[in-house]
Amino acid sequence: MTQDNYITQLESFFKDYHSLHRDTQDKYYKKLDTFFDKLKYRDQLFQLFKKESDKKLSSDFSVFDFIQIDELGLSNIIAILLDSNAEHGQDSLFLNIFIDMFGNKKLQNLSNKSFEVYKEYSTKENRRIDILLKNDDFAIIIENKPYAEDQLDQINDYIKHFENNENFKNKLFTIYLNKTKDLPTYFSSDTKKDELQQKIDSNEFRVISFYEFADNFLLRCYKECESEKFRYFLSDFIEFIKQNFQKDEDNNG
Repeated sequence: MTQDNYITQLESFFKDYHSLHRDTQDKYYKKLDTFFDKLKYRDQLFQLFKKESDKKLSSDFSVFDFIQIDELGLSNIIAILLDSNAEHGQDSLFLNIFIDMFGNKKLQNLSNKSFEVYKEYSTKENRRIDILLKNDDFAIIIENKPYAEDQLDQINDYIKHFENNENFKNKLFTIYLNKTKDLPTYFSSDTKKDELQQKIDSNEFRVISFYEFADNFLLRCYKECESEKFRYFLSDFIEFIKQNFQKDEDNNG
């Protein structure tokens, strides 16, 4: 084969290749155009449907977009949910769901019993417990840590305050609510750390993340709540937590 013939064949090959490539490319682009035209049409239908349904559902509206939710604000909402006499009108429903979530036998025996609910409860050690549920027989401490770190021996001091009271000896359950389900880490000594570990081992102390709180408590409250008005509030609260507090497994790798 001469060089001229070889070049001629190469030119013919690449000409055919470019023609095939152009045809294939045109078909591909046409398929893409068709796909996105259909997608655009479906999106337009969805937007029209959403616009009509939002006249009744207001799906983009959340009360939490208009109020400042800091640590105290979260504590206030949680305290209201756990107060059987609060304005939600659901009696002890939410409290019983909360108690049931921990699988603690002592707590489960307290179902349908009334508790006084305190916010920023002061102790003799100049500590302030975020939320305290208390009656003559039992006390439940809730330390709410959505943003701040724990303080030195904070949980130990809370527990000590009630264990020094004979009425609450072995009648106390402590909950540490935070972003990532991490244990408290700020102790003055290894002894203090061991004391808290003993409470964990005896199921008297539990750490839960906000994501778990939403999934295992708030979602069930939403499903069982009989007030449609309050269900809307619960739905917004669940969405707020899931948007602002990542799932604990993601945070911990």
